[in-house]
Amino acid sequence: MTASQPPTHPLSAADEDAQGEVSSRRLFITLALVLVVSMVLAATMGNEVLRINRQHSDLYDTRGHLDNFFKLLCDAETGQRGYLLVGGPKYLEPFTAAEGRLATERAALIAEADAGRIERHELDALFAAADRKMDELRQTIRLYDTQGPAAAMEVVRTDTGRRVMDEVRLHTQTIMRTIAERRAELQRRRDSFSHARTVLFVAVTLVNVLCLYRAFRLLKKQAARRRRAAADLARQTHLLDTTLRSIGDGVIVADTDCRVTFINPVAAKLCGWDAAEATGRRCEEVFRIVSEETRQVVENPVEKVVRTGTTGSLADHTLLVRRDGTEIPIDDSGAPIRDEHGVLHGVVLIFRDFTEHKKTEAALQQARAAAEAASRAKDNFLATLSHELRTPLTPVMMTLSAWEADDTLKAGTADEVRMMRRNLDLEARLIDDLLDLTRIIRGKMHIKLERADVNALVAAAEQMYENDFRSKRVSVDVRLDARESFALIDPARFQQVLWNVLKNAMKFTPAGGKIRVLTEQNDGRLRVTVTDTGIGMSPELLARLFRPFEQSDELRVRRQGGLGLGLAIAKALIERQNGTITAHSAGVEKGSTFVIEVPSAGGAPADTGAPAQTPDRPAAGTRLLLVEDHADTALALSRLLRKNDYEVLIAGSVAEAADVSDRETVDLLLSDVGLPDGTGVDVVKRFREKSAAPAIALTGYGMEDDVQMCLKAGFTLHMTKPVNFTKLLETIRTLISLRA
Repeated sequence: MTASQPPTHPLSAADEDAQGEVSSRRLFITLALVLVVSMVLAATMGNEVLRINRQHSDLYDTRGHLDNFFKLLCDAETGQRGYLLVGGPKYLEPFTAAEGRLATERAALIAEADAGRIERHELDALFAAADRKMDELRQTIRLYDTQGPAAAMEVVRTDTGRRVMDEVRLHTQTIMRTIAERRAELQRRRDSFSHARTVLFVAVTLVNVLCLYRAFRLLKKQAARRRRAAADLARQTHLLDTTLRSIGDGVIVADTDCRVTFINPVAAKLCGWDAAEATGRRCEEVFRIVSEETRQVVENPVEKVVRTGTTGSLADHTLLVRRDGTEIPIDDSGAPIRDEHGVLHGVVLIFRDFTEHKKTEAALQQARAAAEAASRAKDNFLATLSHELRTPLTPVMMTLSAWEADDTLKAGTADEVRMMRRNLDLEARLIDDLLDLTRIIRGKMHIKLERADVNALVAAAEQMYENDFRSKRVSVDVRLDARESFALIDPARFQQVLWNVLKNAMKFTPAGGKIRVLTEQNDGRLRVTVTDTGIGMSPELLARLFRPFEQSDELRVRRQGGLGLGLAIAKALIERQNGTITAHSAGVEKGSTFVIEVPSAGGAPADTGAPAQTPDRPAAGTRLLLVEDHADTALALSRLLRKNDYEVLIAGSVAEAADVSDRETVDLLLSDVGLPDGTGVDVVKRFREKSAAPAIALTGYGMEDDVQMCLKAGFTLHMTKPVNFTKLLETIRTLISLRA
């Protein structure tokens, strides 16, 4: 320092640190106050928004109850119309069900009115109209039951029911408008609070930004920290450079003029350039890309990032053209390089060779296509196999069914007929098991739940195998201890489960053994327990018992036979009915126990007192058209139908069926699906051009898609071969009777 220069007194490092500490403390207090105030305000607004949301949701529930109430009135009217038009207790079920549930929905709406969500006087007006509507429906049903359809229809023609229903609809719409207005008001309040909260967040953010800016200014004054930051930056730059050079992907860094400033060894190798040669060149010269599909030049991603200032990536099917002209598929992403002020200084481009990935993807697509083709081939094979196996069984099954129903057969002959029919049933069941397994795997198993008596189904299943139990000398003890034995199940599928379990118990129980079947209640569920004294199961077999095609050891399989599908299908079916099936055994030669459980549905239904109706015998001259190319089936079926007073016309192809239907008038069509010159779909479509008579598809194709195809084409029903002739006869009589 010279004499002419005045002495300076710079702040010491300690003073700078002290000033920085004071400023930091003030800054922290400011931020803390802003945070506390914003949290309190945000919480208050949030609670109000939640309260509004709850009110909004409550109004949605109110609307739901109102919708349900109106729909129940519609269901009741539908049931009444069906009952008046067709008759029969089952058509009145929608009315009965709706009548029972209306009281529940009425109570729910009253509760909503008490809570202030709807006006009570509007609700009372709706209830009054609804009561008049229900009185009108009950009156017509009562007149139908006491004075006949004509008296009931006379009341319907007065149009009183429609006017009352219009009044119900008007009151419903009035309440709906009130609910909508209240929901709109809540929405406006919620939007207002949301807007206020947004303003609060913006204000808090601005304050935070200002505080952060002040903090930045404080940090900027500290020279020592700047020097340390510069040293750290240098180390980080060196580390970044080393990382980019050693990274497994190709990396190119370019400036805002799209010239290469850095290229790592991987990128240089992929592009076919030397790193020193590539540096300074324009990116589109080093990194040349074209579309694999159009062969057109694709916009360079570096230029795109410089132009838009945003991160981007290449589209699929992009090729990198190397310096020597060879091409490789790539995937890339480009991102802008900005400084702390957001100023763009360049672009970093990262890309990789996608050759192996595309090969793997192509292989996966081929494998997927092959698997789908194999699945389709398997389904087609099963459908064809089912048809080919069922078709020759059909004439035999029909003939045996007719013989079995013949009371004039001798006792010994009748027993032999029943034995042959049971074995044919078993053969058909094996085919059905294969198809059921396919339906289960594809998720197309149709289950129709209804209220059914489990005790009755158990008793029927035991009776079905009664002769088999007797012939094998296996005693069966059935105890139906469940007093409230009704459950919501699919009766046919539930009985199939029972058959499979009983058949399994009979198969593996030696002569002289015992089987016990017990039904009982268990905490709101119905339990069916089947216990046998048979060969039992090892823990290893229990672990895989319900898997398809799983069986016991090879020796027992040869002795007992079977495909190993019954229990797997039983498990899938019972689970689709919201039930469970489990198996237990103390070990080999110690017997087995199977437990089936389904949700209980209470006791027996009310007796409607309606007598069962049996279809009448056909009127003289009732004519059927049978389209069947299998000669034995056509011969057996036509003979049996003629014995039951039907006139039968036979066609063996689509062309013959068209010729007969053009010349003759028939009352019902029976057609196979697989025909020499087409399908049964062709037959029924031609038939529907001239006739609305019932049509039954009688075929060995029993997959779900086959059923839907037949029904969509115009068939009234689909029946899978082999068909029990008695069941077929009842079906034919019912369809003809309904049409008459």
